[in-house]
Amino acid sequence: MKTNALTRMAYHNDPEAVRVRKKREYHRNKIRAEVEGLKTPALRTIVKAVGAVSPTKAAKLTKVGDLIEALMDAVNNRGLEAKTVRAHLPHKDAATVPDPSVRRTPKRRKRDFSGTERDGHQRGGGGEGPHHQRLRKKLTECPSRVKPGLRAEDTHTEYELPSGDRVDVLVCQEQATLSIEVKSKISNEADLERGVYQCVKYRAVLEAQQRAERQSRPVEAWLVVERRRPNKPQLPQRLKELARQLDVRTKELNPLSP
Repeated sequence: MKTNALTRMAYHNDPEAVRVRKKREYHRNKIRAEVEGLKTPALRTIVKAVGAVSPTKAAKLTKVGDLIEALMDAVNNRGLEAKTVRAHLPHKDAATVPDPSVRRTPKRRKRDFSGTERDGHQRGGGGEGPHHQRLRKKLTECPSRVKPGLRAEDTHTEYELPSGDRVDVLVCQEQATLSIEVKSKISNEADLERGVYQCVKYRAVLEAQQRAERQSRPVEAWLVVERRRPNKPQLPQRLKELARQLDVRTKELNPLSP
């Protein structure tokens, strides 16, 4: 008894045995899925052909459920092979059941990075568009529109980082450094999502630069979005939650006057 128990334990824990067991279970489930769509005469013919039960007993089984149970009992308990049953099925590909013994790599959702705003950072290059340029210059001249107390003399535009990136607006104060990424009113959702991650990137580079220079000012990451219409939110709720999760502060401004 002890040997049998150890043998059963080894069988259940052995990876190869588990794979074989899952494979058999897969075939059983697939057969059940395929025969459930058959009517009584066709199902009775299969039961007789594969020898699941005797012809006399098969004739007495009048319900589809009873015929299926007789067939599955032969597969599960009496050594009837799945391929024998499948050879007699009139439709071999009637149903598909995921094979649990096969590892599949989940498909990655293709993401659309094509934006509508020319900010000089999108893939494939391209210069800065007039809408983006006007918003960037406006905030450089009047940074207090982003946060009260910010002064123009502390502000830099298109500040070049050691990584080669350029921050739209950088405000350097004694208390903190503000990295501001701007998105104009023609930005679509792909532009805005890219802007959130740009803020994260610029903040990380600025923090690394400060550590290299032995400075300890905190760095705030800001995403400033120009609304298309006055007082109508431009940033989707999904991106607001993403920005909050990544500790990126957001600010929406009404459209600038031409």
